[in-house]
Amino acid sequence: MYPFSTDRSIGELLGEALAELSKLIQTEFAIARTEMSEKVAKMLGAAKLIGVGAAIALAALFIILMAISAALMAAGLPGWASYLLTGGVAAIIGVALIMAGASRLSSRSLKPATTLDELRQDRVTAKAMTQ
Repeated sequence: MYPFSTDRSIGELLGEALAELSKLIQTEFAIARTEMSEKVAKMLGAAKLIGVGAAIALAALFIILMAISAALMAAGLPGWASYLLTGGVAAIIGVALIMAGASRLSSRSLKPATTLDELRQDRVTAKAMTQ
């Protein structure tokens, strides 16, 4: 009539439940490790974007801004002022690229949210089993 045996003692049932809970927690930790490695891979990808973006921006902007500086000097602006203006524009573009990459490295994006939710549910289940 019942799919489970009713001949086991409470101690045996509790031992079995704790063994299953132990397996569940081990599995959750394995999932957490996998999730964290995925997050680290994303973080490394974002860091690569920051590096490549900074290198390309530095080279390209240097050439473009030198041309702008030359044009400003030809228009009568003193050399120091044209270089200052050019450097300011380069700094703004560089900061924008760094901020874009840094936003991808936020602590929220690295948090193993799914695993933490599962562990919270496991804790509630374990508490209910022991009461």
